[in-house]
Amino acid sequence: MRKDITFTSKGLRCSGWLYVPDDLKSGQKVAAIVTNNGLTGVKEAVLPDYAERFVAAGFVTLVFDYRFFGDSEGEPRNQVFPLEMAEDCRNAISWVSQQPEVDPRRIGIWGTSYGGALVLWVGTFDKRVKAVVAQVPGVVQSPPMRRASNPERWDRLGELLLQDRVERYKTGAVNYMKLVAPEGEPCYLQGKEAYDGYMAMKEKAPNWRNQITLESIEKMREFDPGYVT
Repeated sequence: MRKDITFTSKGLRCSGWLYVPDDLKSGQKVAAIVTNNGLTGVKEAVLPDYAERFVAAGFVTLVFDYRFFGDSEGEPRNQVFPLEMAEDCRNAISWVSQQPEVDPRRIGIWGTSYGGALVLWVGTFDKRVKAVVAQVPGVVQSPPMRRASNPERWDRLGELLLQDRVERYKTGAVNYMKLVAPEGEPCYLQGKEAYDGYMAMKEKAPNWRNQITLESIEKMREFDPGYVT
């Protein structure tokens, strides 16, 4: 059984789907899993395939859109602030732990790609979490090591981000970059594999947007989940 749900995070509405096993007995409480999407992902694209397997195994499962994405509230759209997304995950835990089908002492979190990095962060600090699964987590090296892999691109993007910060301060403008693009076009995630993967995802999730704010890239460069784990 899947039902539409909403919960609040920092005063904004997050939209999601709650999957509940069909064979629960009256009053029975079971473990729950809160799922977390990859970079700019929305709930329609990848998570339902996993949620259906989890619920078939007897877990209540929550799939949701972070603030600023999909059907959730928040402006500007496609704002990837890792620590704010971690807050959304923790508020999702608070909400799901109050559901009548859920044993609040048995909460797990699952994340894929960038969501995998987020669940490692959340699991480090939120002691309500009893299990953490990070699938191909986006746990990258420290900023100096990331720069070392391509200093020219790192520094060029850094200059762009500094210019954007000054413009935001002066005018409040929100500037975007494409997340993926065909070879030869500027974007954040370069390469044919990334482009083909996201274009395939868009077929399942037409409300996904191929963009990311420049301020998001600044915040992502400062986020180091590997440090706390």
